[in-house]
Amino acid sequence: MSVTPDFAPVVTDTVFRDSPSGGQPVNVPLVLTRHVAELPASQALAMEMAAKLRERIEALRRERRASFAWAPSRHIGAGFVSPGAVRLFFREGTMQVGAKGDPSGRETQSLLLDANAVLLFQGTLNLFLHFLNPLMAHKVRQAPYLDCDDVLVPEIVNRDIALVVTWVKEELASEAERIELFAAPLADWYGRETVLRAVWDVEPAHVSWQWEFNEAPYATYLDVEQATWVSGFITLVRLAYPQEWAWVSDEGSDDNEHG
Repeated sequence: MSVTPDFAPVVTDTVFRDSPSGGQPVNVPLVLTRHVAELPASQALAMEMAAKLRERIEALRRERRASFAWAPSRHIGAGFVSPGAVRLFFREGTMQVGAKGDPSGRETQSLLLDANAVLLFQGTLNLFLHFLNPLMAHKVRQAPYLDCDDVLVPEIVNRDIALVVTWVKEELASEAERIELFAAPLADWYGRETVLRAVWDVEPAHVSWQWEFNEAPYATYLDVEQATWVSGFITLVRLAYPQEWAWVSDEGSDDNEHG
């Protein structure tokens, strides 16, 4: 993955205050960061994996290394741009996530995410994996841990999530092929303002973050498998370093007010 990302969003409480009225609530993805993707069934084993990850990172720190590169088994090539690949920059407290530049995967792009952006991104992935894609279980591929004949949407744990799922079902009933999950105004690290949009492509199943600069559109797409890889790795990092990957509010509080 290249050092220079295609998009480095600055995610603050502004996404909650200034989101367009009438749109879906952007706090839903933050609620869903509490859901776990691609972890072993045993919580003890998950914590062991997180502990080993922390040991590896601390060893790299002692070697004066600045990052840890992780890529799934299907990573191809030496450029580290494969969709689903992640580079953790532990000195800066950021993650660079590789994704498709379009659903076909002909191009790749990357996101550079700090703690707030990581939480919003993982929540977007988990909304897609746990609540949206299972609605189409009869037609599309599921995440491995949801891939069964009698897959059901998980228990709705929050009123806003229930409202989003109900709204999505109505969109599906009208044969929508692409559904915008939320729109959030923000700037990038260079001060350029845009609107971040999370979009679900129903079939073939993809989730994306989309934005534009100077009226030129951009997007990063992950399919079910890639979204599962990335969300699972983020979960392990958050288990290994819980204090470093928590929501940083403009007012110094945590994200509970948004959940």
